[in-house]
Amino acid sequence: MRMDQLFTLLYDQMEDGLKARGLTLRGYVTGTVQTLFHAGPKSVSDLSSEMKLSHQLATQRVKYLVDQGFAQIDPDPDDKRRKLVSLTDEGQLEAEKLQAFLPELMAAYDDLFDEIGVDMHQAVLDATKSLEARPLVQRFKIDKTDEGDISLKRPSISKVN
Repeated sequence: MRMDQLFTLLYDQMEDGLKARGLTLRGYVTGTVQTLFHAGPKSVSDLSSEMKLSHQLATQRVKYLVDQGFAQIDPDPDDKRRKLVSLTDEGQLEAEKLQAFLPELMAAYDDLFDEIGVDMHQAVLDATKSLEARPLVQRFKIDKTDEGDISLKRPSISKVN
């Protein structure tokens, strides 16, 4: 899917910028680091909800941060059944370096969005809102056969010679 290719390219190129500024974070965990930096310790469930990620994806990101020494998991002092994720001292330093890099990253995104004539950030927010209101499956053209089976109607593709 082309959207996936675009996001992979953006993350790869963001990582080039992170490395050039002395950061060792992977691009795909910067949002998790930002959330922990600004909002303090969170459970994986809270991270998942706040970041609108699946629990599995939030868990994978936290695992990466813990494995790299940027985060730690401790019991919640108010609820022993819960565990809280927080930044380690090393993670805090990375987060502080990230803060210095973010204005430059935002300027690079603005330059890209101006060049292509689309504010991708706003477009993603708008698409998300639209898909939450009317899921993709409701947008499929569906035919009912005489037997009552449902099949997707494929658009015809004309060949140009």
